[in-house]
Amino acid sequence: MKRIHVLCSVLAVVGSGLAQASVCGDPPPVANETLKGEIAGKAQILSKYLGNAQLSGQIETSRTEIFSKYPNADERGNAYFEYQVCILLMNDKKMTTQEKLAELQKIRREFQKPIVKKHSILISPETPMYDNSAVGRVLATSSTVELKVDGKSIVRHKLDTPFPPVRLNLEEGVHSFEFLADVNATKAVVKGSCMGHFSVSGPARLQPFMVFTLTKVSNKHAMPRNCQLTPLS
Repeated sequence: MKRIHVLCSVLAVVGSGLAQASVCGDPPPVANETLKGEIAGKAQILSKYLGNAQLSGQIETSRTEIFSKYPNADERGNAYFEYQVCILLMNDKKMTTQEKLAELQKIRREFQKPIVKKHSILISPETPMYDNSAVGRVLATSSTVELKVDGKSIVRHKLDTPFPPVRLNLEEGVHSFEFLADVNATKAVVKGSCMGHFSVSGPARLQPFMVFTLTKVSNKHAMPRNCQLTPLS
């Protein structure tokens, strides 16, 4: 309880330079001036949520956005962000001492959480997307392929138009994808889905690719097989 009493006594004189220095400490050194500027801007936005139930979610979103852009920012960047929010909290004129104390504890808990890193992923073809040698010429005007990532529809590609590049911001780790084909060809009709996984560890460009193969039941029907999202250099 000793720390709580100290914070309460300091917060009781909020508004003075001494109170800010005692509660928020000294600003952690950050050499990247651009990063510092972006952090200060995000902190100003977060100040609008002080005392609001949305604050925790806003802190998480802001940290993810900043540190996805600056993956080399060390713990001092995170500490500097927390410091900026702390200063704005101390300068708030509407909250009581007890409210500021409760909000400060919430802020510190949020900044102690691991930073979720996201990376820019571009899904765009560089070579032919489909191997249709088993099914003959594809009738493009009546054929579509839909792509889902992590269960969410990303693009529904009509084959008589170019595949539109799609950019996603994805968390580091393993993600799922699924191609859903509804394709008419001269030798067979392709209907069905093909699923797989890909790993995100940094920014990347992925090549979509899928093979259409005849089913064993009928040579007039085919399935999408061997679907891929292959990294391109």
